[in-house]
Amino acid sequence: MKLTKTDYILIVNNLVLLAILGYLYYKLEYESGIFIKNNILINTCKYVNNRNNPNYLFYKKLNNKLHVKDFNDEHFPEMRYAKTLYVFENPDYLYKIQNQLPDKYVVKYSSGWAMNLVKEEDTSMDKIVHECKELIKRPDDDLDDPEIVKALKPKFFIEEYLGKDLIDYKFLMIYGKIIVVQIMGNRFGDITGIEKGSEKALKKGHDIYYTQYDENGNLLPDSYLSRKFVIKKKPYPLPNEFKKMKEVCYRFYEITKIELFRVDFYEIDGKMYFGEYTIWPADCKFPISKQVERHIQKKINKNNNIYIFYMKLSKTDYILLFNIVILFVILVYLYYKLEYESGIFIRNSEYIKFCKDQQNYDWKLKALLANKIKVKQFNEQHFPELKQAKILYNFDLKKIKDDQYEFNENVDFEQLYSNLPKKYIIKCSVGGANHHIVKNNNLKELKDNCEHILYYYIPRIVRGAKENNQLQHLQYRPELFIEEYLGDNLIDYKFQLINGKLFFLMVKNAWEPDMCKFYDADGNYLPNLFNWPGETNEMKLPNNFEKMKAFCDKFYEKTKIKYIRIDFYEINNEIYFGEYTISSGACRNKVSKNVDNYFKRFINN
Repeated sequence: MKLTKTDYILIVNNLVLLAILGYLYYKLEYESGIFIKNNILINTCKYVNNRNNPNYLFYKKLNNKLHVKDFNDEHFPEMRYAKTLYVFENPDYLYKIQNQLPDKYVVKYSSGWAMNLVKEEDTSMDKIVHECKELIKRPDDDLDDPEIVKALKPKFFIEEYLGKDLIDYKFLMIYGKIIVVQIMGNRFGDITGIEKGSEKALKKGHDIYYTQYDENGNLLPDSYLSRKFVIKKKPYPLPNEFKKMKEVCYRFYEITKIELFRVDFYEIDGKMYFGEYTIWPADCKFPISKQVERHIQKKINKNNNIYIFYMKLSKTDYILLFNIVILFVILVYLYYKLEYESGIFIRNSEYIKFCKDQQNYDWKLKALLANKIKVKQFNEQHFPELKQAKILYNFDLKKIKDDQYEFNENVDFEQLYSNLPKKYIIKCSVGGANHHIVKNNNLKELKDNCEHILYYYIPRIVRGAKENNQLQHLQYRPELFIEEYLGDNLIDYKFQLINGKLFFLMVKNAWEPDMCKFYDADGNYLPNLFNWPGETNEMKLPNNFEKMKAFCDKFYEKTKIKYIRIDFYEINNEIYFGEYTISSGACRNKVSKNVDNYFKRFINN
């Protein structure tokens, strides 16, 4: 069918609308969080890391490298951590105190992540000051929040140097349960200056070691909570203070009730040292398997849908939600245009309904006509003048299951092969598209295709007939037979009869099914009724068009079947019978609205 200009405009609009919907999805997924589709760790982390969370400011304080020390002094006075030597705001302050500083120390920025600089013997003060000024330039969304800036104004501070290549003990907790203990070593190798992070260290050739344990100290596979920089396998042992570290984690949860967090520790000379609290670890990105997620859900007795609607929408989101309603209306209108004017999406047409309704009548006769063997006997009895392909051999089959058959006796294929002509067709007596053409008699081809039809096609035909309500194919036991080959490049003339009148004639190349053309009862060209892909003017009316129509009239007078398709061939200017089709296309052909209207006018005349 041809589209109108309006249809083309709407199709372009539809593409634009899809882009807008994609943007809306992005907004809701990554900014509002309504469509969260990720695992429970990600969902819970996003909930904690949400500005609308009433405890957000408290969490930011715990994440602040200076404030957290006051928190630990109050709640964990026994906790060891690196001492703070100086606090300042302007990096140039370092020049004033450089002579008072030890040979090694760490410069940190209280806000953000990966903002640590290590001063070793060969690190110049100019480099440290420069790097501090670069840290200030780094984007930080929290600096746009006046409340956070007022409570936690970012500052630099100098901290004592605890050692090089310390092993990191990271305890990840959700709802008071330790999910995994990650032990990481040699994260930064010999890198000095600004902390580069694990991935960059790995690129520089450092061996990064990574081990995971559960809360009971049992070794977990590296894939449990995957890290993309893992690594050279070298399991690290549990720390000596493992039990104390766990106690701190449990106490921290009892104090804060934070749904998800991570506590980092070091162990120096067999003693536990505090590293940091990470309230939104890994930037809320936890690529875990479904198996691991189920394990976590079972452990904490919660599912993945606990925070589906925790986010508040912005004004932009409300505008976009309003837009999506408008877009939906437009899409419905587009569907209407294509459905009722262009016909691309037509389903359940009156023509198809008529086809399906007629399947329920005249079962006995239709079953006989649909059977490719028994129909030959029917034609010989009632239409002896009609030529048809002869049966060369009929296999004896027996039923072994509801939809499975086998040869009733051993078939001597060598003997059969020797008695067959050069060309022939192997067929099943029921169903459609279940034949195989042999153009050069071959023993292997003969045997293989007989078995293929028997063991593959027949069960499929039986099941398909049940599913599509084509019960005419189930009234007689399927048979396997060999039929004479009538010729190359045969043209198939398919007469679709409705109440005994010719609804359309489809002229189609029998062996090249994409070539076709449609005609009405008077031989006039019809537009492509079924959106057939290969419509061509090469398909002409048969010379015996009127005789074929006369046979159709004679057939209707004999049977009174209201819906049937009769297929003919024309060989040497003589009419040959092809088949009777009771439910053309399994009554599933999609037609346009114009064709459906044509059918309604036809049936009412």
